[in-house]
Formats: sequence, structure tokens, C-alpha cells
Amino acid sequence: GQFGSGASAAQTVYNNVRVKIPMAGTIVAVTVRGTWETNPSGPELISPSLNKNNGTLLALAPGFTMQPYPSVLYSGLAFPVAAGDYIALQLDTPAWGAAIPGGARMTAQLVIKK
Repeated sequence: GQFGSGASAAQTVYNNVRVKIPMAGTIVAVTVRGTWETNPSGPELISPSLNKNNGTLLALAPGFTMQPYPSVLYSGLAFPVAAGDYIALQLDTPAWGAAIPGGARMTAQLVIKK
């Protein structure tokens, strides 16, 4: 499935851009891709997590720097999900500095193993 964070500044809480899980299984890999809404004047550290059902977190480590446009693969995961669960991308990001004039858009793709 593919989902994203929407266009915004740092989101350190669950957001409305989420995907409904169609089957029970285990999330074994996630690819996260970022793009800037406006051009930054410097790098910005992003520390993403998967947020299940607005409460259960899986930190995706290590974080990555949003410059210029990253595509990061997190593999070897073991995050169980049930049919009907919701997964959102949560950006556990330090305070965005003056280098970030606008927001970022994140998309993610999940691999679920039955």
C-alpha cells in the first residue's frame, strides 16, 4: 500500500493521511520518500515512525536528512497488523529550523507478509 504525510511542517502526531490494512500479516519493509514543498536552505533531520491505530508506534531507524530528496528503505521489520488496522506515517522530527520555509511531503510504501 502507499500512503503519505500530506503537505505540512513537521507532524509529531498521528495525522489523517493513513492507509487501511486489507489483510492480517506483518509489515516487513517500508520505503519512505520525501519531497520539499519549498526549497530548503539547509538539511533537516527526519525521524519517521509507523503509527498503528493512532497509538502503537514502530520507530524507523536511523533517521535521514531531507536534502535533496531522499528515498529510504527500512527492511527487516516485524510489525504485526490485522485486517482493518490503520497505518499512518508519523514524523518524529526535531523542531524545524529557519532553513525550512515551508513543509515537506512524504510518501511511503509497505510490504506486508502473510
